[in-house]
Amino acid sequence: GILVVGPRTGVDRFKLQIFNPDGSEAEMCGNGARMVARKLQMEGLLESDTVVLETGAGENKLDLTGLNVRRLVLQQGAGEVKLWADSPQADPCQSLEASSGVGEMQLRGLSILAPEEIDFKGGIGHALLDFTGEGTRNMRAHLAVGIGQIEVLLPRRLGVRLDVEGNTSGVHVSGQDFRKVGNTYTSNKYADSPQRLELTVATGLGGASIRYAD
Repeated sequence: GILVVGPRTGVDRFKLQIFNPDGSEAEMCGNGARMVARKLQMEGLLESDTVVLETGAGENKLDLTGLNVRRLVLQQGAGEVKLWADSPQADPCQSLEASSGVGEMQLRGLSILAPEEIDFKGGIGHALLDFTGEGTRNMRAHLAVGIGQIEVLLPRRLGVRLDVEGNTSGVHVSGQDFRKVGNTYTSNKYADSPQRLELTVATGLGGASIRYAD
């Protein structure tokens, strides 16, 4: 296939199109997107450590394994977005900003990528934030619930302190794994955990589910 980058739509923001050999436009390829981001870095075309790749509808996949990203911005329209990381970066990832749209968004390996700051805005569809995996850096995350549903999946080794902004009725937290005081939930082994997550959830019309993986 052929990857076409351009035109530039803003600072460190590029339009990415992928075409099949028959000329039809393909869904986003994780390896291809990783190659494009690395090439932009090597060619000195980025003014910062941030790159935004705008894609169309369909299934969009982005594998961050082996790509040193300081700041990542994901903006979903229609379609499905899948992002994952299988190994930690050499340098810490400073921030991940993601906005889900109409379709489904899956962000996996977040404990491995371990952004210092995560800012997630929910949309109409379903979003999965999967923190399973072994990492070492502590994280802070703010989730704004939209109309849809947000599911947060946690590994047992991760200590979590959750603050709910707004009505707690829209947030389901596994009761046996957390202690609740007011609108704050603290995991039972928070103090002894090798990695910690400070999580804030702002409630909306949709709902959020926070649970540990079995």
